[in-house]
Amino acid sequence: MVDKGGRWDGRTTTELAARSLVMEMAAGEAFGCLIGAGVPAILLKGPAVASWLYRPEEVRQSVDIDLLVAPDRFGDAERALEDLGYRHRLAGTAACEIATNARELLAASGVCIDLHRQLIGVPSPEEAWPVLSGRTVALTLASGVEVAVLDLEARAMHLALHAAQDGPQDRKASDDLARGLAQLPVDTWRAAADLAGRLGATAALAAGLRLSPAGQALATELGLPDRVGVELSLRVQSAPHESLFFEQLAAAPGMAAKAKLVGRKLWPTEAYLRAAVPAVRDRRWGLAAARLGRLESLARRAPPALRAWLRARRKFGQAGHR
Repeated sequence: MVDKGGRWDGRTTTELAARSLVMEMAAGEAFGCLIGAGVPAILLKGPAVASWLYRPEEVRQSVDIDLLVAPDRFGDAERALEDLGYRHRLAGTAACEIATNARELLAASGVCIDLHRQLIGVPSPEEAWPVLSGRTVALTLASGVEVAVLDLEARAMHLALHAAQDGPQDRKASDDLARGLAQLPVDTWRAAADLAGRLGATAALAAGLRLSPAGQALATELGLPDRVGVELSLRVQSAPHESLFFEQLAAAPGMAAKAKLVGRKLWPTEAYLRAAVPAVRDRRWGLAAARLGRLESLARRAPPALRAWLRARRKFGQAGHR
């Protein structure tokens, strides 16, 4: 939030506006690159939310660019953006160290693109893309580039899904959702709930809405469920990140897969450590210090994460209920 001195996270609103303009220019360039490569894309959040729910004199802080592409074109999109100088931040790491739903791509300029293949809470990205790609409208960015963004109902749905992803700790997502709840009529939210139902994302929509009193009332009015699975429960309460690892571990098929996950968690790849700990320089001592620091950090964070996971498991019953 912006304080009385016109500063947000130590930066003035003028600085934030300039940063947002840089991000918008980069978004237009990236979108044009993907279209030029024959990869359809949808711009999520950013200008799509700022121009919709914020007044012209308000600034919505933008720290990255979120682009959604068809799952089967994900590799093509990543390669196209490499031509613009974007590189996967965790390149060279093990598959289990990388999020399956997105890639964080960084440019030398510091601009970051989150390239998504699916939305949180949507179980089948392959089935969702044809639906979402048919639910877009055009938006002209400040640079003059025209991009595709989700239509009104799909954007409303995404506000709630995004809020559910990290819970109250994501203040910007919570603020976006609060604005949507205050500004959008019930009929728009009803249509958003219908769309979420088509995508199998009703639980995530409900979980996101129920994070606030206004959303709780709306979810009840729409007849949305008040129970979610273990993973969503952990997300919406902003549980320690490692609690999600315990759920991933429980879902892993067989002891060999579980052992591999635990081993990689305790002893990550060199590429992962170098990305996670930028201060690592010396190949031997720097990495050794980073590994020791990671083990110490895990020893502190694991017990509360385990307790949070066990509480969620007890609340939502059988193993595998996600």
